[in-house]
Amino acid sequence: MSGSPGLIPKPNSEACARPCSAWPGGGAAGHRAGLVGRGRQQLAALRRGVAGAGRGLRAGWQALTPGQRRAAGLALLGLTALRLYYSFVIQPFDDATSYELFVREHLLVVSSVYPYPNNHVLSNLLSWVFYQVQPGFWWSMRLPVLLVSTAATVGWFLALLRRSSFGVALLAVGWFGLLSTGLYYAATGRGYWQLIGLGGIGFGSMLTLLEPVAGQPPAAGRPPGPGSC
Repeated sequence: MSGSPGLIPKPNSEACARPCSAWPGGGAAGHRAGLVGRGRQQLAALRRGVAGAGRGLRAGWQALTPGQRRAAGLALLGLTALRLYYSFVIQPFDDATSYELFVREHLLVVSSVYPYPNNHVLSNLLSWVFYQVQPGFWWSMRLPVLLVSTAATVGWFLALLRRSSFGVALLAVGWFGLLSTGLYYAATGRGYWQLIGLGGIGFGSMLTLLEPVAGQPPAAGRPPGPGSC
């Protein structure tokens, strides 16, 4: 190959432009149309996947008995009340630095300035949005993470409910929520509960991808079933 420089097409030559002409419509316009078409297909597939995941989570909740639903609701209410209490009594520290240096500044500062690890970009961006509505410290820094931790807790519970029993899901989520670090980061303006929530989405997505599909071999990394040999 090194002795055949003629195999490498020159810029702006016919050979270099040939791959674009293979797209429907030919040329750069056809290339863009193909990319747009594939992008729309990917977005449609993403919407179907999100809708399917939502239906699965709702089905798990609807399968619970009324008593189990009340128990889960009371557990969430108690955990949220405890987080709310700590959000008022914990003294501002790291989140005070984020509030003074980033959240109170322009959006460009929040999204791009990173002098040291106190700028949790996604968390501070959410706090910046709340700051535009009410610039108070608790409203800007403590309320967003309280809402995020509540949503992540509900998501983890419903996700575990699909893979285990009601008791296991409630015990796992409740126990984790009552840990000192879980309570602290649910009451202070940091980005760790956003990370926990996104981690749950990734974990659930991986388990879904590893599920066997009828008529297809097991996914890579999944041990074959008893009847596969």
